Amino acid sequence: KQPIAYLVFVNPKEKLVFAYQRASEEEKYAETRLHGRYSIGVGGHVRPSDKQENPADPIFTSLMREVHKEEVKCEGSHGAPQLLGYINDDTFSPVDSVHVGLLYVIETTGTVVPKAEELKEGHMMPFSEFRGIMRDTQHRVERWTQIAFEQIEKRYS
Repeated sequence: KQPIAYLVFVNPKEKLVFAYQRASEEEKYAETRLHGRYSIGVGGHVRPSDKQENPADPIFTSLMREVHKEEVKCEGSHGAPQLLGYINDDTFSPVDSVHVGLLYVIETTGTVVPKAEELKEGHMMPFSEFRGIMRDTQHRVERWTQIAFEQIEKRYS
C-alpha cells in the first residue's frame, strides 16, 4: 500500500473544519475515482524528491510540500501538524484498497483557502454544516473523510 499523509485543518475554538469539493475535470484532477467528491483532507503521494530531502521521514516531508507549496493557503496562525492515527479501509473502493493514510491535524485560528485547481471550492465551515453534507445523499463524500471527520468531531466537540 502507498502511504498518504492526510491533513485536516481545524479551528477548535469555533468548531470549524476546512472542507472542499474536488474538481470533476480530468485536466484539473487526474484521479477520476475521486472527481467531485467532498473532502476535509489534503495530502498526496510521497515523491522521490521527498525521500531525497528527508530520508528519515519522507511522508511528513510530502505533507509539508502539499500544505505549503501545492494544495492550500493557510492565512493566520496555526500550530504544527499532530499525528492522530491511521486510516486503513479496504472495503469501500479501489482507491482505498491501495493506500493507507496517516491522519494529521493542524489547529488554526485563521482561514484556509484552496490554492490548487484540483480543489474546486473550499472554505472553513462549521462541523454541523459539514455533517449535513455527509448526510445529504446528493453529495458524494470520500470514505477517508467520513472516517477522519468522526475522529475530528470526537476530539474537538
